[in-house]
Amino acid sequence: MSDTTENRFFNLSDITDRIQQILQPHIGTLFWVKAEISSGRERGGSFYCDLVESDQSGKIIAQMRCTVWNRDLANIRKQFKDHDLDLKLDDGTVVGFQCSLQFHPQFGLSLKAVGADPAFALGELELKKKEILERLTKEGLLDPNKRLSVPMLPQTIGLITSQGSAGFNDILKTFNSSGFGFKVLLADSIVQGTKTEESVLAALDVLEKLRLDLIIIARGGGSKP
Repeated sequence: MSDTTENRFFNLSDITDRIQQILQPHIGTLFWVKAEISSGRERGGSFYCDLVESDQSGKIIAQMRCTVWNRDLANIRKQFKDHDLDLKLDDGTVVGFQCSLQFHPQFGLSLKAVGADPAFALGELELKKKEILERLTKEGLLDPNKRLSVPMLPQTIGLITSQGSAGFNDILKTFNSSGFGFKVLLADSIVQGTKTEESVLAALDVLEKLRLDLIIIARGGGSKP
């Protein structure tokens, strides 16, 4: 007996139209997403990336494209700056984004991020700080620093920070108002972004050749009391 059933074919646009109809009530609804940035890149003032989630073995179990348009990115950066935080969008960074669903017939399903939680970022920074301290303790690198003697009143001080920054001005203001004759030698350095480590280490190389009582590495500043 021959099978006379004919297959029913749909145009691809019919399928994408149907998906769009189903998703339409949810487009624009805001929700919070915790995920890790992957393949991030900034172009034309906007940020494009994949948001991924991995299991304990490191295997990716969920992945979606995400865009932060230039106006939203500028607002998020301002919000973080108001909290004295840098917005880190490096690959591997865990973020808390406020998102909405987007669907395009050609490009598929994606997320649009319109906000980010500074408190979430601060929590991640504290977690990384704890991990760094635990690693330094395990490697025995904290104790040698504790054993270094520091004068009761250090007078010749090396300062590693960005010249002209809020932190730079705050420190100089504090020294000038102290009534003591501090001598401050500045080693100008980048203190945020991917080149921070390289720049700070170069500044340390310069200062360690000088006779100093103390070296301060500073960033931030400018907050009102």
